[in-house]
Amino acid sequence: MKTFKNLIASVAVIMFFNAAVFSQLKNIQGVSLHATEYAKDLESDDRYAENQIMTFSFKDKMFVHHLLEGEMVVQYYKITKVEYKEYDGFVGYKTTVKSGLSGKTYIYNIFILNKGDVVIIEFNGIFYMGRSTLVRSFKK
Repeated sequence: MKTFKNLIASVAVIMFFNAAVFSQLKNIQGVSLHATEYAKDLESDDRYAENQIMTFSFKDKMFVHHLLEGEMVVQYYKITKVEYKEYDGFVGYKTTVKSGLSGKTYIYNIFILNKGDVVIIEFNGIFYMGRSTLVRSFKK
C-alpha cells in the first residue's frame, strides 16, 4: 500500500511540474526562429539549404518573415488567430496569418518542445527546426 501511495505522489509531482511548464509556455510573448535548413520529407529526411528568420509576436498579433537568400526580403503578416494545444511533452500553436501584401491567409503550426528550448515550425508540409530566441513585444 505504501508503494502505491508513493507512486501516486510521484505521478502528482510530475503532473504538477508539466502543468507549470505548459502554463509558462502558454503565456509566451512570441517565437523567433532562424532557419538555416529544413526537412521537406520526413520519411527520407531530405534537407535543403535555407536562410530565413521567422518571428511571431503573439502579443502584437504580428508575424515578420525575413528571407535572407538572394534578394533579401522582409514580409509582414497580421496574426488573425492562434489556437493553443497541449500534447504529451510539447505544446502547439496553430497560427493563422494574413499577408499584408496579397491578403491571402496562411497557417503555421508551431511546436515548442522541452520547456521551450526546441521549436519546430511547420508550413505547407515543410518543417523548420531550431532554438527560439527571446521575442520582446511592442505591447506590454
